[in-house]
Amino acid sequence: MTHAPKVSIITIGRNNREGYARTLESVVTQTCRDYEWIVIDGASTDGSVELLREHEAEITRLVSEPDTGIFNAMNKGIALARGEYCNFMNSGDAFHAPDVLERAVPRLQGKDFYVGHQVSPNGRPAFLPAPREVTAYALVNKALTHQGAFIRTELLKVRPFNEKYTLVADREQMVYEMLVGNASYERLDFVVADFDGTGVSGNPAFKAQYNAQWDDALHTLFSPRVADLLCGGSRFQRKVRYALEKENLAERDWKILRNALKALPGDLWKSLTRRKKG
Repeated sequence: MTHAPKVSIITIGRNNREGYARTLESVVTQTCRDYEWIVIDGASTDGSVELLREHEAEITRLVSEPDTGIFNAMNKGIALARGEYCNFMNSGDAFHAPDVLERAVPRLQGKDFYVGHQVSPNGRPAFLPAPREVTAYALVNKALTHQGAFIRTELLKVRPFNEKYTLVADREQMVYEMLVGNASYERLDFVVADFDGTGVSGNPAFKAQYNAQWDDALHTLFSPRVADLLCGGSRFQRKVRYALEKENLAERDWKILRNALKALPGDLWKSLTRRKKG
């Protein structure tokens, strides 16, 4: 490939031969060929490297060497990328259909982020829609997944993933670029990726560490007041805010009404008891 491709597909993994096979099948069957495929393997010992080398003719760059974690490997891919946009389709993840790139590439016309829907056949929730518009509250509290995203490569080269955040660097990158850098965004209204929900991000054993890293990232990017505001106040306030994010107006109004009716008895009781004390 001598021309600069539109998309750099970056795949990372380690000792995940079955996952690599699934990803490989989805990449090489794409009907649009305007891409390069960079595979950064973490020195696998389970036959993954042998599988990848069998298909080396279809891989633009294949690197297999030790790394220090997920985002260290992804940053290695960014450093090699020549495409205008990067997509991170890691081992086990897959393009939803052979025509995903055929549908996506004509839409990649200069904005910083293009994000489509994704499904998780082995995780919850099963369908993860990309928002029509990105609000600060939604971005902080609901991750935009990198499997469904096409991110302008220049942004990633100027500010790669912060490897300090071994579990949430992709979320930190999106929040920084969109809320601090005011990056542009457009939704791709189709399913881009099938997300492998069995990875680290879906493992309950890492939940506490994940939450701690995310809290640290937010309080590093923003002042405590702003970070706390973005995270929401009471449980009731968070439920109402989530309801306001719904695109379906009837669903939005019903959720707001339902939460208000749930809160009303308790609020009336608190109001009465405060008056008596007064």
